Amino acid sequence: MTTLSLANRKPQSRTTRPTAAETIRQSHHTSFQLGRLMVFTIILLGCSLTSPIGSAAESSDTDALPIEVQVDLYMAELTRLLEYDDHVGIVALVPKIRALNIDIPDALFFIEARALYSTGDAIKARESLLVYLNQAGREGRYYDEATNLLLEVRAQAAAEEARLAALLQERERAKKEAANRAQALRIREVQTLLLQAGFPKTPVTGEMNGLTREALAVFQVRQSLRVSGEITSETIRALKAAIPPELPCDQYAARPFAPDRFIPTQKIDYVNAVTACNEALRDYPVAARLHVQYARSLIAAGRPEDAERAIADHVEIGYPSAMHVMAELYLKGGLGENGDADFVTAEEWYLKAAEKGDFLAKMDLYALYMDGATGVKRNYAAAIRWLTEASDDQHEPATLKLAGHYERGQGVSRDYEKAAELYQVVAENDNVSAILSLADFYERGRGVSRDRKKALDLLKEARQLGDDSLDKRIERLEKRL
Repeated sequence: MTTLSLANRKPQSRTTRPTAAETIRQSHHTSFQLGRLMVFTIILLGCSLTSPIGSAAESSDTDALPIEVQVDLYMAELTRLLEYDDHVGIVALVPKIRALNIDIPDALFFIEARALYSTGDAIKARESLLVYLNQAGREGRYYDEATNLLLEVRAQAAAEEARLAALLQERERAKKEAANRAQALRIREVQTLLLQAGFPKTPVTGEMNGLTREALAVFQVRQSLRVSGEITSETIRALKAAIPPELPCDQYAARPFAPDRFIPTQKIDYVNAVTACNEALRDYPVAARLHVQYARSLIAAGRPEDAERAIADHVEIGYPSAMHVMAELYLKGGLGENGDADFVTAEEWYLKAAEKGDFLAKMDLYALYMDGATGVKRNYAAAIRWLTEASDDQHEPATLKLAGHYERGQGVSRDYEKAAELYQVVAENDNVSAILSLADFYERGRGVSRDRKKALDLLKEARQLGDDSLDKRIERLEKRL
């Protein structure tokens, strides 16, 4: 095995160690300077054998060279790095030396420790110092320096470990919270499906409760599934299959179950919608979504009291969509005093619906707090909070709006990096607006490293998706590349 060893010379006392470096290259032996502010010594490189490179060695154009040549090259590089006190370079180089199938001298661990400490990695510096002291002992050439450095490193390493432990704890907490949110969304989804499948007494809370377990067990019995009263993938699939299929009622008064096809109340064809939803409810009398859409049709027809009765049972058990319709009734459906809009009561119902996960209620609260209204103060912080929650629900329009707020610094501190991240999320769904915004960010270097080639690719992608107005912009950018 190739050996990298300390010079075979009579140990000197720590008070009479050499103060200058001497370069010696003799029959595959190399000595090198340890750098400024350090006692100097001589490390000899012995290359009497030609062992292959270890499996951990980094692949490079020098891999084919004899190992003694590779070692010489590394030692030459180390000498240069020490000369210039290039601690970053030393930290990067030492692992490469370790990866070779050679014996490593004790001094190299001290060199590494000193460099690690200088680059701010007290924990790894402590580890290297302990290796050096364990191997070299009190007779080590750098014993004094190593022990003094260890005293300095210990406190910083302990502080860094405490910081990392706190960071890990925070990450675990955030991970747990995310898991809890995901579980709550799953439970809420199942509770909503149960309502739509004919279990009107199942509250939509996002928390497992006795009513939900009872409904699940009854449903599982009816479907000849394994009866557990718990949420299973098999049960969810069966629930989705048991939901009433898309009906004309959905087409005329679509609501959050198909957000991409949502029809605002004022645009509902109430003549056809009321008739279609009445017919649907005759076939599916307990389907919650049909009751909600029927109520919305009645609002459009100018029958607020009938709309309120249509969703009364579902409001009572906390069905989010029904609560959102109640907010609509007070805002523009005619339940306010003298038929006027009651923003305060509408806000209360929006909050109830939003807190149970209704993303349209979250978006309406965002708009309400951004603009303010009679009895409702403008509140940017609350607006951004609800917009963020809607975005977290993977509601694409909310994410796009939130990105714009971070880009402009409206209601939040301007954060181009966060804006770029959000635009990227929406762009992945072939959203042209998000793609164009992201292209602008790459062209200007906002929140991302400037990359005009990337910007050009994004513009071409947007053009392929149907934006025919980009030819001049693409041509201009091509000329700048």
